[in-house]
Amino acid sequence: MTGGITPGRKGYVARQGGLTWGRRCLSWGSRPKLLHFAAARLKTAFNFAIQNKVAANMNAKQKVLIGIILLILSSALLVADFELTHWKYFKGIQLPGVSSKQIVSVSLDNELISHTASLEREVRLIEGEATEVAFNLVADNDEILEENQVNVAMVNKAVLGEKYQQFICDLGAGGRVTNRLVLETSSHNFVRRAEVEGSEDGRKWLSLAKGLHIFDWSEGRRLKLEFPDSTYRFLKVVLWLEGGVPLDIQGAAVSRHEKISGELEPVPVALHSHQLQTPQKFSEWLFDFGHDRPLVNRCTFDVSNPNFRRRVDLSVSEDITQWQPGPALEIFRTTSGEFKDEFTTLETNPLNHRYLRIRVMNGDDRPLGVTAISFRRFVRRVVFEFNPAQTYRLFYGNPAAQHPSYDLTAMESRSGPAVLSKGSLARQQSNPSYLEPRERLPWSERHPRLLWAVLLIVVLLLGTLLIRSAKLMGKKS
Repeated sequence: MTGGITPGRKGYVARQGGLTWGRRCLSWGSRPKLLHFAAARLKTAFNFAIQNKVAANMNAKQKVLIGIILLILSSALLVADFELTHWKYFKGIQLPGVSSKQIVSVSLDNELISHTASLEREVRLIEGEATEVAFNLVADNDEILEENQVNVAMVNKAVLGEKYQQFICDLGAGGRVTNRLVLETSSHNFVRRAEVEGSEDGRKWLSLAKGLHIFDWSEGRRLKLEFPDSTYRFLKVVLWLEGGVPLDIQGAAVSRHEKISGELEPVPVALHSHQLQTPQKFSEWLFDFGHDRPLVNRCTFDVSNPNFRRRVDLSVSEDITQWQPGPALEIFRTTSGEFKDEFTTLETNPLNHRYLRIRVMNGDDRPLGVTAISFRRFVRRVVFEFNPAQTYRLFYGNPAAQHPSYDLTAMESRSGPAVLSKGSLARQQSNPSYLEPRERLPWSERHPRLLWAVLLIVVLLLGTLLIRSAKLMGKKS
């Protein structure tokens, strides 16, 4: 399984047993490919000389010399992928009260996120001093589950004078669970207060939801009625006229709708500037997240106006001079008596730039009364098998790191994420073993000419040894 962010129900799922945990393997380091090729070919040649009859004509000193050369070449070819000197920061993992081996999750904080170029590539879990262990990087998300709609027979449409109209939906036998009813109507320009009642036999009715509203006007349309989970066969819908005319109800769709919301956390941000552009008829805010990895998933507007509908333009930038335009979105609020419907939180999914520019287009209306703008993101976590006899740290701050690849079975839950023990991260610490990229270059890259000279000498030495051995074999034959 390759490393990466895994979405899932409530962000992630984990299995309590049967995990196959792997360690990292040795891999090619950062040496030039040509040098590796030359070293590998020399090593192959020496192996051939040792394993064939040529070795029989070498004296003890020659064999020892070749053995030393093979050892040097072998050590030069293999480099452990996790190098302690490559990682600038680390955080200790705290799991108080966990006294047995189990799968745990640890949330990544803003400090760690702000010091990584890529969470998928740039996080390593270390056990003890320097043992890299497998983990899964997961992110919460929103998941919507909607079962198939229930067949509905609409009966007993009626209007009681100027008070209300009603109809009954027969869902049939079977006790299907439902919690949503969407009306079908050809009527326009209306607002209606609604109630939903339930019954097993069509005679005795119990209230399921009151104070609901449906509407259709220039601002939009909403024909959805939601109520608690119900297994009633009959659903009665009452629409209060309150001076209006009865609606032309043509049908209804009944279903069960379930939304599982992922956990969100606030994103720290600083307001860079706020201004009103009168000629262009928009209000503008510039925000600075302090780093180019804010991972913003939600942008929420606090607005004092009771009724509004405005277009919102988002743009992002790394240097606050060149802007990349984003999608044109919309926020609105509709208030009429007890009825209120609004959409003031935008999904951004996710923002990965340091600067964000928000423009609310006012048109010919007065500027919108925005009192605050806040940002949130889905929580990111690492999930791994915890051993209380060991200590664990998360290392990060290595932009050159590659995607990790672990021998790790899929984390599929039998009981859900709620059973996982949750840990936290300690404060950030600088890695005392860290070396700047130039300082930690392999010897072969810091002294390439010298390495080529050594390889040339080794080739000449090998050639000399092979020629002498061949001559000795010729004389004996």
